[in-house]
Amino acid sequence: MFHKVNVAPKIVAFLLAGSVTLSLLGCGATAAKANTPKVPFTEASWDSTEEEIKALEGTEFTTASISSYGGDTCIFPKEYLGISGDVKYMFDDQGRLRSIAFFYLSTDQDAFQEAYTTVYNQAKADLGDASDDSLESDFYAGDQWELENGIAYLILAQQDDEIAFQYTYILNLPEEEAAK
Repeated sequence: MFHKVNVAPKIVAFLLAGSVTLSLLGCGATAAKANTPKVPFTEASWDSTEEEIKALEGTEFTTASISSYGGDTCIFPKEYLGISGDVKYMFDDQGRLRSIAFFYLSTDQDAFQEAYTTVYNQAKADLGDASDDSLESDFYAGDQWELENGIAYLILAQQDDEIAFQYTYILNLPEEEAAK
C-alpha cells in the first residue's frame, strides 16, 4: 500500500525530529487530565492505547521507532477536511499517547497551498489566533497555539520539489504523571 510517508523520508524524518524538539515544550507542565485538548482529525482519546488506536483506524499502518517520548509512533493513512494524508500517534515509553499529528506531503504547489490554507483556516476557527511565538528556521516555518493542557502547531517544510505540513497536538502531562 502506498503511504506518503515513504515518498519523502527526509521530510518525514525532519518533521518527526521536529516533533521531538517541539514536544519538549510540553514536558513537565502541570494541567488537569480532564482538560485534554480535543484533536479534530481523530476520534481517539488521550487515554487510548496503541491497540485501541489500531482497532479504531482499522487500516494498514506503519510503525516508526522515532518518538520523542521513547515509545512507538504509529502512522495511518487518513483523510482530514477532504485532504488525504497520514495521522501519526506518538507514545511514550509507558505506552501513553502523547502526540497526535496530521501529515500532508505534495509535489504540487497549488494542491499544497489549497490543503495548507484549508487546514490553517480550520485550526484558526477551532483554536483562535496563533500565538505571537512563530516557529521559524532555515528548514521550516509555522504557527503554534498554546492550549490549556497542551500545545498545537502547524508547521511546513520544503525540500527540493516536495513540500509538507504537519498539524500536531501535544498533551502536557501533570508533573507527577510525566515523572513516572
